Amino acid sequence: MANYLLITNRLKLRFFEHSDAPSLAKLISPNISRWLANWPPRLSIPEAHKKITQLIETTESKRALNVAIICKDDNQLIGALSVKVGKSNQHIGELGYWVGDAYQNQGFVSEILLEFTEIAFKQLQLTELQAGAQRENKASFALMKKIGMKFKGTKTHYIPIRNSHEEVLYYNMPSPLTP
Repeated sequence: MANYLLITNRLKLRFFEHSDAPSLAKLISPNISRWLANWPPRLSIPEAHKKITQLIETTESKRALNVAIICKDDNQLIGALSVKVGKSNQHIGELGYWVGDAYQNQGFVSEILLEFTEIAFKQLQLTELQAGAQRENKASFALMKKIGMKFKGTKTHYIPIRNSHEEVLYYNMPSPLTP
């Protein structure tokens, strides 16, 4: 039985397991990956296993906190939350989140995101979280604002998975644990 980091009315958060590979492969779509910097438009089951290995390794090494979002009703994987520790500043984390197409616009991420950030601040010993999204990703900005993030600025990033330069708007928030 899995140990859950967090349980809400409809959701459970737990670490990824290799048994998630078939579900992960089904969830990733071009509609999802267009908003994600490091996820391809499609994943085979072997590629999903490789991705899960990376997620587990970075979590175990404290370079990130990567968790699976599980629906309580049917124990199905519906998405992911992550915070990656910054390469240049290990006290700043980069927040990421997504849910599969069938689970969007149902409030799943907003139900669990704030409590997840509190766990990430504590476990990764962060003083700040930042999150970025393309200008067109209005739903992501609404989530960032809902948990108290404030606009920080705009940067252009090269996104290798799409071989393109993209404008990203960044938001940030300080740790509630920092005086």
